[in-house]
Amino acid sequence: MINYFLVLFLLQLTSSYPDGSQWKLAFNIHASDGHSFAYTSNVWEDDTNVGSKTAAFNADYKSYKVTQETANFIAIVRHQDGVCEAARVWKFLKSGKTLHEYLDSDVTSRYIATLDNYTSSYISPTMLHRDKDPIFSVDGGIVFNWRYSDNGVRIANSEFYCGSNLPGETLNSDDYWGLGNDYCVSPTPRTGCVFDVGVTRCGIRTCQGTDHGTYRIQPKAMLGQYAVYVSDVAGSFPCKGLELQVSMYDFKTDFDRINRADDSFVNFEEFIFDTADKDRDGELSPEEYLEARSEAKLEDTASNVDKTIDFHRIDRDNNGLLNFNEVEFDISDLDNNGLLSYAEYYMARVDNSLRETK
Repeated sequence: MINYFLVLFLLQLTSSYPDGSQWKLAFNIHASDGHSFAYTSNVWEDDTNVGSKTAAFNADYKSYKVTQETANFIAIVRHQDGVCEAARVWKFLKSGKTLHEYLDSDVTSRYIATLDNYTSSYISPTMLHRDKDPIFSVDGGIVFNWRYSDNGVRIANSEFYCGSNLPGETLNSDDYWGLGNDYCVSPTPRTGCVFDVGVTRCGIRTCQGTDHGTYRIQPKAMLGQYAVYVSDVAGSFPCKGLELQVSMYDFKTDFDRINRADDSFVNFEEFIFDTADKDRDGELSPEEYLEARSEAKLEDTASNVDKTIDFHRIDRDNNGLLNFNEVEFDISDLDNNGLLSYAEYYMARVDNSLRETK
């Protein structure tokens, strides 16, 4: 029988960043906490951190380390003190870059980073004032550092503009806003012209919350806070009914993959097989099998037998890989003769090491 060691971490079940997380929080923008995330704020690009993990969803937050991680996908999430109510995911047009590179205004001015279609979207039916939201009111892609005349926005929806196109370089329309805004960027930035988060379209200098300047700005109530996550592989973001974390894990996808019996439960055999299956391809290579044996995840199934010979004995279809059915069968075949006696079958079913057959 398999000798299991239960001291295995759940992080092993995910495949994404090296630490197992699929989404990492880079920024949280709170439009009424007294800290400035305006366009001209240095924190968008510098090597500093903002806030703390313990208060990441109650105030402005930035993790410089996360902005340096590979970002092949970006998720923007609207939430109420950490409770997710809307999330959209976009895949970057270029792979292997970091969020820090996208926010570097020296190289990405007026930069269109994604297509106009997202890879996934969830918006709660109870979310208020969607029609005024700078990210979720319209479909579109993501742009960075969009400068137009003396105005600028750090992160914006490519369709949240007035008129027929994104504002041109010389158009001084003061009406294209998102996360991180300023309408007096040049020639000399003025603190009175800044605000963290925009709201509605075609409204002159309209912002959310209290984090804004005093020069001809029309403040409105906060619609929510905005979290910016990055991922190297995940095309969807778990939002519905979930409370946000600094690192997010897509447990549902992994659970469905591991649950080979499709019975809404992961049994021990399925769990251990998955921890041995390092590349998550559903089969054990000779290297994966030998590593699992060396780590005592799989007990010697035939005493005093070379592990390589044991591998080939279990590989009943001789394709050079062990699938779950072959391992499950071998667990039940106590005398390793390639056949299940009535006693072996009975014990396997009693121990739940053999799935029910219809």
